[in-house]
Amino acid sequence: IFVACVGEKVKQKRGSIFFLTMLVTISLALIADSVGWIGEGHPELSFLTLVANTVASCLGQIVIINFMEYLCETLYANSKAAIFILRIFRFLCMISILYLIGNIFGGYAYVVDAHGHYVAGENIPMIVLYLSFPILSFLTLMLMALLANHTPVGSRLSFVSYTIFPAVCIVWDEFSHGLSLTYISLAISALSMYTGIFIRRQDEYDRQ
Repeated sequence: IFVACVGEKVKQKRGSIFFLTMLVTISLALIADSVGWIGEGHPELSFLTLVANTVASCLGQIVIINFMEYLCETLYANSKAAIFILRIFRFLCMISILYLIGNIFGGYAYVVDAHGHYVAGENIPMIVLYLSFPILSFLTLMLMALLANHTPVGSRLSFVSYTIFPAVCIVWDEFSHGLSLTYISLAISALSMYTGIFIRRQDEYDRQ
């Protein structure tokens, strides 16, 4: 998708830059998550596994901000209210990333034990704090998409559909520690988003 977007020179548009940035960040998150899986169960790679999981989680937070920036640019261009909301979530994203980095030393959200296995924390308030940023972000994205002015209903519903799957997967991953679905769901949402963009462009070309 990234190569296709660059080939079409969509990077000349501001919204497309956010979309391309989101693709790169998702790819890096998938790589970091893969490194975490490779180190799983290898005691000698415990610290690498912990760092890889932390990097993937931090990149996941950044993807959400990229998603919101793309939404604001696409549906809320030049909206002061949208810019204000985006600034608030950038600040929350920074706090969330600092929280995740601090977990490397504090181990309040998750740890990698002496056997090299990922172990989720049992501190419920900390888990709620860990989930609060992505869930609040996705709920805000859905609300902003639904209430967008001068935007076709189909486009608004499409944006909502892009957010539902990742939001559900983030909660699922926190309480079901098997195959990680969060970053895969973000990649699928990006694929769906690109498909929607491609279809709209084809309709524009056909009308011309």
